[in-house]
Amino acid sequence: MHLPIPVLRIGAALMLIAALAACTEPGVTRRGAGPASSTLDAAAGVEFGEVARICGVPERGLGSKYAVSGDYTLYDSQPGTAGPRTLFLTGFDDGCVRAVSGTLAMFGSLQLYDMLMHGAGGAHVPQGATGVAFNQLRQRTCRGECSSSDFDRMARKTAILSVYPRAGSSQNMELLLHNGDLVAKSVN
Repeated sequence: MHLPIPVLRIGAALMLIAALAACTEPGVTRRGAGPASSTLDAAAGVEFGEVARICGVPERGLGSKYAVSGDYTLYDSQPGTAGPRTLFLTGFDDGCVRAVSGTLAMFGSLQLYDMLMHGAGGAHVPQGATGVAFNQLRQRTCRGECSSSDFDRMARKTAILSVYPRAGSSQNMELLLHNGDLVAKSVN
C-alpha cells in the first residue's frame, strides 16, 4: 500500500512531535533555549528555518570545520554534498551546539550588513528580527556613525550567519549571534 506524500509527512511530523514530547532533560528545542538533546540524531529532523540546541556532543562528531567568525565556528556534516544537510554552529556560552538545515551557510560582514541596512538603499530593505536586533547592537556600540574600529570591536563577539535552503534560492535564514547567544533569527 502506497501512502500519498502529505500523509507520510504528517505521519513523520506526528512521530517527531511524540518523540519530542516524550523527552525529558535533555530534550530538543527549536529556538535556542530550554532543554536540549545530547545526541546528534536530534539534528536530523531540523527543518529549514529552525534552530535546534544540542548539548554534550563532542566537536569531532560535527563534521568538517569550514568557517569561523569571532567566537563562532560553523561545521558541515556532509562536506562536498550539494544538497540540504545539517550544519552545526559552536561558540555559545551554554556550551551547546546549534543545528540548522541548509545547502549553504556563510558568515557575513558586519560592515556590509550595516551598509545594506543604513546605506543609500537601506530604507527599502525590509528589516526582520535580525535587522532590528542589529540596529540595537549598533546603537549601543557606535553611538552615531560606526567606524572601522567599532566594527572590529563588534566582530570579536558578534556574527551574522546566512543559511540558504537550496542552491540558487533567494530565501534565507539570518542568525544574529552576540556574546555567546543567538540574539535574533529572521527567515526572509
